[in-house]
Amino acid sequence: MAGSRVDGVRTALGDPSLADLGPHLTLVPPVNVRDDAIAEVCSVVRDLASRSPVTTSIGPIVTFAPANPVLYLEVAEVALIREVRDAVFRPPLSRPLSHEFVPHITVNPRASDAQIEHVPRLTAFADVVTFDRVEVLEEHTGDNGRQWLPVEDVLLGSEFVVGRGGLETTLVSSTRQQLSSALDVGTVRSDVIVSAWRHDSPVGVAALGNDGSRAELIWLEVASQHRGTGVGRALVSRVREIARGENRRLVPSSALGSALAEFVDMAGP
Repeated sequence: MAGSRVDGVRTALGDPSLADLGPHLTLVPPVNVRDDAIAEVCSVVRDLASRSPVTTSIGPIVTFAPANPVLYLEVAEVALIREVRDAVFRPPLSRPLSHEFVPHITVNPRASDAQIEHVPRLTAFADVVTFDRVEVLEEHTGDNGRQWLPVEDVLLGSEFVVGRGGLETTLVSSTRQQLSSALDVGTVRSDVIVSAWRHDSPVGVAALGNDGSRAELIWLEVASQHRGTGVGRALVSRVREIARGENRRLVPSSALGSALAEFVDMAGP
């Protein structure tokens, strides 16, 4: 969600979390998850790649007071947001709730009494935003206090399936993914990451960097037991398609080495 106007409102209203969190809509409140269940969390979120981005109007500014001194922006497409929320509100992310789920964008979680009194005058703000991704955040506490740091995300509408009826491979796009040791790459971060999956296991990954008019392929990896089965070609084709959609030309990074660069060139125009 592009949030410059929303952050302007948050700044004006003195949102204390402005430096730590970007503008967002919370689908699942904080929940304790075991370390050995993180992969399952990421799988739940990855399943959202088959769902389309949600474009909705937001505003005006209202409040949960007196129950809670929160100022927030109303969200119009409640039904669509609720569908996405229901898809992720399942183990290990589900938990008992003390209140009903209300889709909203917080602009001040701890508003003063004076700010709450002025809410009836804050009705002019309205905008249209698109929620194009879902992020998993993890709480960290340190010298700077409590921070929520991204662990994984998925771009809505990014699922692409190849090889139906045969060696079916699901391709999913994100900007951050945790990948198992099967790929020996750990956590990958880039402008765009396309991962390949078979039977809920990662079998390949390609990462794109931004090089102006060119989309630079900075990483290409296929699990050893799946090489020669079309995974690499599917990944290259997909990232090339993404680059074309942005009017950029795909070029392999020199860091990939000559053999992989030649493979990329052979995988298609």
